[in-house]
Amino acid sequence: MVNMPNGSTITYTVTVTIPSGRTGNLVNTATVTAPSGVVDAGGNNSATDTDTQNSTADLSITKDDGSLTYIPGTSTTYTVTVSNAGPSNVTGATVTDNIPTGTPGVIQQRRSGGASNFSASGTGSISDVVTMPNGSTITYTITVSIPSGRTGNLVNTATVTAPSGVVMQVATTVPRIPIHTNSTADLSSYQGRRNPDVYSRHINHLHGNSKQRRPEQCHGSDP
Repeated sequence: MVNMPNGSTITYTVTVTIPSGRTGNLVNTATVTAPSGVVDAGGNNSATDTDTQNSTADLSITKDDGSLTYIPGTSTTYTVTVSNAGPSNVTGATVTDNIPTGTPGVIQQRRSGGASNFSASGTGSISDVVTMPNGSTITYTITVSIPSGRTGNLVNTATVTAPSGVVMQVATTVPRIPIHTNSTADLSSYQGRRNPDVYSRHINHLHGNSKQRRPEQCHGSDP
């Protein structure tokens, strides 16, 4: 209750903390009511402010396997981390990671820091529609088997996309820096004389995983 002389005003400044998961319009109404015995002219005793929902989130994704090269015939393990730095919760974010073509034997393990709606493990590429509260994370561990005959850069990109109605604060796609090939093999050789002018050099692929050329012949005199 207040006392208000003719011509007086009162100004209130009210700060409201809005929950991260708030949905729908934010409606607030203030009223002033005259006491008994006072005739109020009316028509301006109530004021309403309506704000529409405009969820905003800072979704981000990182990806790394800790190496700038790969060895055909081995495996590499990627760690993919998806985060929501808020301020709003996000329901229906899409996480996508298409495994490089020709790299079978993928195993995925997922750990959550408050996020939900994703499977605990699986194989193949990732395509999850997830719920990510403010401050939550999802960590994917992906092991990729690299064929022995793989050539060229090994490139893999992971993406997180906000659903309709959520304003993104930053870019969300993180391309992996190309991993250059580093083919490795354990080779041995011996030389045997078949006639006075021709030597046969046999190259054995004893260990390792990378493909090598076929045996060759060398011509010349006995050293």
